[in-house]
Amino acid sequence: MGIKESIKLLDKGTKHYKLIVVNQNSLDCKKECKSLDFANIEKVNMDEALLEILVDKTKDEKAFESWDFICEYLKSIESDLLVLYNVDYLFSPDLGNQDIIKNFKYFSRTRKVILFVKGKILGNDLIHGEEGDGDYKRMDISEVLVEGW
Repeated sequence: MGIKESIKLLDKGTKHYKLIVVNQNSLDCKKECKSLDFANIEKVNMDEALLEILVDKTKDEKAFESWDFICEYLKSIESDLLVLYNVDYLFSPDLGNQDIIKNFKYFSRTRKVILFVKGKILGNDLIHGEEGDGDYKRMDISEVLVEGW
């Protein structure tokens, strides 16, 4: 379908969650994202943002409260559409091994989000990392739009 068409679907309000999960390794998706010309769009390098957000946080704060800090940061960005890339650190065990798709599904009820993720799809699940690794996560993507796989 393509990212632009998926955004138009979100604008029509046919989905409860306004989240598009995009294959970070898809060259076509990267090109299309670079060319997005929608008004009020903000592209965020999450690895860099997380370093800034969590710089003075304790290990326990990172493990148990990181999502609250992330939400606070993202809510402070005045934009109708957030494009989030370089999200690998979000999967770190240091940040509580969260279900990033689930978290962003709920966040995207009020904001449109494009989330670039490395991984593979198996049925209705997105798998990040390799089984046995600390950043391994299997997440349900059945309720969101998916591009690039």
